Amino acid sequence: MKLIADTIKPNQAKVEVLAVFAFKGTPLKQIVKFMPVALQAECLKLSEQTKFTAKPKQTLTLATHGLLPSFLIILIGLGSNKQSASEIAENIREASAAAMQTASKYQANKLGIILPDKINNLSQSALGQACAQGLILSNYKFKKYKKIPKKPEPEMQETVFLHTNAKFKQGLKLGQIVSKGVILARDLVNEPSGEMTPDKLLKTAKLIAQKSNLTSVKSFNKSELKKLGFGGIAAVSQGSGEDAHLIHIKYKPEERKNGKTEKLKNREAEKLKIALIGKGLTFDSGGLSIKPSDYMENMKIDMAGAAAVLGIFSILTQIKPAFEVHGIIAACENMPGPQAIKPGDVIKIKNSKTVEILNTDAEGRLVLADALSYAVEQKIERIIDIATLTGACIAALGDDIAGIMGNNQKLVDDLIAASRAAGEKIWQLPLEPTYQKSLKSEIADLRNICKMKGGGAITAALFLKQFVGKTPWAHLDIAGPAWAEKPINGYTPAGAAGFGVRTVIKYLKNIN
Repeated sequence: MKLIADTIKPNQAKVEVLAVFAFKGTPLKQIVKFMPVALQAECLKLSEQTKFTAKPKQTLTLATHGLLPSFLIILIGLGSNKQSASEIAENIREASAAAMQTASKYQANKLGIILPDKINNLSQSALGQACAQGLILSNYKFKKYKKIPKKPEPEMQETVFLHTNAKFKQGLKLGQIVSKGVILARDLVNEPSGEMTPDKLLKTAKLIAQKSNLTSVKSFNKSELKKLGFGGIAAVSQGSGEDAHLIHIKYKPEERKNGKTEKLKNREAEKLKIALIGKGLTFDSGGLSIKPSDYMENMKIDMAGAAAVLGIFSILTQIKPAFEVHGIIAACENMPGPQAIKPGDVIKIKNSKTVEILNTDAEGRLVLADALSYAVEQKIERIIDIATLTGACIAALGDDIAGIMGNNQKLVDDLIAASRAAGEKIWQLPLEPTYQKSLKSEIADLRNICKMKGGGAITAALFLKQFVGKTPWAHLDIAGPAWAEKPINGYTPAGAAGFGVRTVIKYLKNIN
């Protein structure tokens, strides 16, 4: 679908459906002044009958009866123009999604959108990004395994914005780029685990790296991991017939020419090395501590952190951060095979700490411990891990909100700020040091589950903290929002959400 910004007048726009975004409190006569007089009168009367006041998500549809090139007009409410930037941006995403869904319902090929003349608190760039994301992500469908219909459904070919601000156009382009990363992450998670194996994750990383000389990838398989001391990944994967991989994909910016580079808010940022670590359990049965069947149905999603990292890397060369970014993915399956790890076993992580295994279903922290240790060895300056780690985080925050914890408050604060701007919900949980004693083992340095009741998301993060040393680190537990049992909003349908891509990209952009 093409997204175009044009100077064309509303009454001359050759589109089939014309959407008009409206703020609450703006006189409707002013909003519809582009319409012919007869159509204005009909619209005003209809708005009274339906009590249309431009509340968020409120819509009013009106047939044009041939008085305009479009056959249908949709008025879509944005709520108050006095809201915060993040609230307005979210309402713009929802309005864009509503416009797309209504136009698709009427099998339109061309959609036009009229934006308000004045939008408080939201930059033109952010406006463009929100419009693009709402349109593109709302149109997402995973149809790979559906029977191809004899007569395919018409698809939207073009959306025209009657808005030509230069910053808006830049935002529109960035929104399209970021949406591609989200869609790749969704596609990877929506794949059945029989198809999306650790080998397939590695193949995806290699395909991404091949597209640019700024990216490279290396990996270690199961036998190499054992030899190199990656005891967590080796132990978790030993019950599966699938190979395991530690995948290291790296983005390195172009070298500066003539001592010049893009302006950075912080010149030291050029020297940064940031690691994005993704949990890549392509299927988690729980191992010998096997999950109940109801909890196992969607365990193909346990690689959503890895999918987010790959989604980010797929667009990183277009975002062009001025610093190194490393993607480290621990990819394997957790299965109850003949060689599966057993409760009571003791393993050694890459940084030489030993862990007593008391529950094989607490496996994510084991593979992440190896990945975190490896990142520290690479002399990384900031670490962000993304993982569907605990059901306890869902119990604390529900299905739509990710938890965040870390050892560096500025990094945590910056990610939360990025998440608000990006439209993803993240809430900080305390990394309570007194809970650390619950991870103490009698026979090893740590145990992989805690002795206390409750607080499972916190104690899991405290476990991970043991493997980052003094490196600034933030942990995103996306167990809830990684997967939507039903649509979360207008642009996040049921299934994989691609959660984390928008937040991390916004965070990386903010450093530049």
